[in-house]
Amino acid sequence: MQKPFFKPWGIAGLTTALLLTSASPLAAMTPDAASKQTSAVLLPAAGPSAPAKEALPAASDAPVNTAVSRERAIELAGTYVTIPTDYKLQSVNYQVTPFSGGSARGAWHLSFVKQDAKGYYGSISVTVDSNNGGLLSYQIYDGDPDRKPSFPPQVSLDKAKTIAEAHLAKMLPKEQSQLTYALEDEKNFRKPLSGETQYPLRWVRSVNGIPFYGNEVRITVDGDGRIISYSKQWDESLAFAPSGTPVAADKAADTLQKATNPRLQYVTPYNAESGAQQLYVAYTADPLMVDAATGEVLTLSGGKPAPAVKPVPLSDKPLAELPSAPLKLTKEQAVERITGKFTLPKEAKLEDASYREYTDPRTNRTTSAWDLRWSVGGSPENGGRMIYASVDSSTGVILAFSPNDFRPLAASTDTAGADLTSDELKSRAEKHLREILPAYVHELYLDPQNEASPEWTSKLASMPYYPVNYRRIVGGIPTEYESVSLGLDRKTGEIKEFHSNLSTIPYPAEPPKVIAEDEARKLLLGQYDIKLQYVIDYKGKPSPYGYDGAGGMPVEKYNVMAAAGEIAPTGGEKLQTRLVYGLVPKFTEREQQLFLDGESGKWRSRESGRTVDPFAAPPADIAGHWAEEALNLMIDYGALEVTDGKVQPDGLITRGEMVKMLLAAVNGGYMPLSAGAYAERAASFADVAKDSKYFAYVENAADRGLIDRTSGTFQPDASLSRADLAELLVRAMGYRKLAQTEGLFVLQATDLENGAAANPGAVALVNGLGIMTLEDGKFRPKTEMTRAQAATAFYKYLQVRAELQDSPVNPRW
Repeated sequence: MQKPFFKPWGIAGLTTALLLTSASPLAAMTPDAASKQTSAVLLPAAGPSAPAKEALPAASDAPVNTAVSRERAIELAGTYVTIPTDYKLQSVNYQVTPFSGGSARGAWHLSFVKQDAKGYYGSISVTVDSNNGGLLSYQIYDGDPDRKPSFPPQVSLDKAKTIAEAHLAKMLPKEQSQLTYALEDEKNFRKPLSGETQYPLRWVRSVNGIPFYGNEVRITVDGDGRIISYSKQWDESLAFAPSGTPVAADKAADTLQKATNPRLQYVTPYNAESGAQQLYVAYTADPLMVDAATGEVLTLSGGKPAPAVKPVPLSDKPLAELPSAPLKLTKEQAVERITGKFTLPKEAKLEDASYREYTDPRTNRTTSAWDLRWSVGGSPENGGRMIYASVDSSTGVILAFSPNDFRPLAASTDTAGADLTSDELKSRAEKHLREILPAYVHELYLDPQNEASPEWTSKLASMPYYPVNYRRIVGGIPTEYESVSLGLDRKTGEIKEFHSNLSTIPYPAEPPKVIAEDEARKLLLGQYDIKLQYVIDYKGKPSPYGYDGAGGMPVEKYNVMAAAGEIAPTGGEKLQTRLVYGLVPKFTEREQQLFLDGESGKWRSRESGRTVDPFAAPPADIAGHWAEEALNLMIDYGALEVTDGKVQPDGLITRGEMVKMLLAAVNGGYMPLSAGAYAERAASFADVAKDSKYFAYVENAADRGLIDRTSGTFQPDASLSRADLAELLVRAMGYRKLAQTEGLFVLQATDLENGAAANPGAVALVNGLGIMTLEDGKFRPKTEMTRAQAATAFYKYLQVRAELQDSPVNPRW
């Protein structure tokens, strides 16, 4: 019998101390089908399902022209999903959700919640088709404070898939033959290090054995095997053309290779490390597809790619120079910048002037600005309005000007006379920019618009001013986000709205040398598989609601659009699809946040700028290893690096690697802030400088108390002993002080005498909790740990942490 690791007098008190989304896609499940199956969701009800009609009175203005009424939808929700009696109906909404093809269907969105004065315990959302009463989607959130997640999950990914497939067979017997499991999604799954495990599973609609990615079914199973969400996007209005004899796949691939036009663009990583490169030139390209019947190249909307047009700047040279030193404008000087460029009403009164300053920790560049506000005609409550403006106090560049006047016909006080033409308005915009931004005009290029398109006409009708937009292009290479936008009075050409987003990034005077376009084209297309698939045939016109057809709209807007003929009514003429060869990403969703470095030809992380190899094969030296599962978990979260295709599981783990492991868990699977967040801080350890790959991790670990700064050195590349690991794990659990309490623990290990372990309490804790075991009664505190041993101890730490957790993560969220 194992001895207790606490002395008996402390057991009672110390036990206490130790225990610490609904989508709206359209589906097809009829009430008849529902009556023949068991309940869809698997929150056990204390009694019969209770939709609780009385909880929310019917709205007097609820739509009455739906085939399925509000009351009937509430009844049906209770037949599809088990709704416990203590869940009350909180809200009812009616929306029209468009299909990507242009047709649409109405739906009732119902929300049931469990809550009391003490807190919020869960919700069930159900969406019911208002035409046939079919179930469109449901989603469950269980915030029961007495329920806690387990690690590892009780149900594996394969078991979750079996549960979901059985659910599909009951829910969608007719459609099941057209569903193909999206195996590629499994590459995205990572076992969570904290919180509840959820397996998001997806099936794609396939017709004639060919996928149509626009229609799909999604089911989420949690780690206990409960189905917690279901949704189906399925457009019955589509007609699928026979597959026929498509052009050969290799010919389609060759066509795409020739048609793809790589282009350069400047890229700044979101969170690059201090001292690392902050600006890159990246290659990118617009995705295309090939008509499988004709071999013709198409854009994603089905049209022909527009010929490339060489852009022309507003000027071939700058008309002024930016100041060589910060101007440090005063409030009065900032006001003068605005009044010198814009005409303010005589009664405008300056109400507020505030100064702001920000230093980017990655680059150490400081930006500062004055924000100004005038009132015109008193406060808005008394019929007045406000004018807002911003000025860069270092460069004097005007950042924004807005009269904040969106009253009908506010764009012009003179309603007589014809509007200026678009060419005249663009000419006025060019003149304005030459005066307002003379130092940038050689880098500003008009952003062209298809002014003949219905989308542009609709956009203009909804805007009080005529919009003109410019992009900044430096040395022939577009910047990432930098732009200038103007809103002009349609009759006078006067500026009514102005916004500039121009950075002080030091772009190179000469464009950098980059890899050849042919090589870039090969690399860019190499991130995709070219697959035969169905797409909606928009006949060259943009999708009415975007390419994926996502989203919903209020019934009022739908009725207006339907009356205008902009939406095809449900049950009308079926839209056709076309067969194409399209691009399907090889990368996982995590890996898709990459860019192709134009200078080196390597893939880099969009987050940090670090070099990434998305095509790297799984490590060759852990398959079948006794610690394979634990090692794979560490690799998934980047805590262990794969070098030359190997992890070397039986090699010694370093102190730096172990800190990365722990931070992955402590931060919920997220890596700490980049080293840029510590740019102004002196390194805490002499041997972990700012350019060290461990700098951000070690600083974050010190901030969290996982390691002490007192020693002055960390030795990130040194090996880690079992005693060292015990200390780190105890600190990660928050038991550091507890472990240091003298006389509290019964030391079961026989080799901890005479200072063999700096913190015997930590050893007793990890041993007593089953995280690290004894061998022949010995802990062997000085023995160095291998990566496999450390990963296994870490895995057990995650198990114990889940067991000791009093309540789930964010129980009231």
